[in-house]
Amino acid sequence: MQSKQEKAVAVVTGARQGISKGIALALGQSGFNIVMADVLLDNVAQQTMGEISALGVQCKFIQADIADVESRFDTTGKNVRRVWQR
Repeated sequence: MQSKQEKAVAVVTGARQGISKGIALALGQSGFNIVMADVLLDNVAQQTMGEISALGVQCKFIQADIADVESRFDTTGKNVRRVWQR
């Protein structure tokens, strides 16, 4: 059995609510650790992170605006590596 650190990681954009939240929860149920990428870290995002973590996987948050092309490709990859090395 894999530990939390050894599981595959899925980056889900806009995962704090709606369809993307459902996708993040489904991936978490399937054993993926989750990186939530969204523009806003608020109570809704923190609640979603708690729901995902309750599935027995890790959930981390990066602030990213994927609508901004430069941000999408430059900072998102760097931030995913940074948060997962904590």
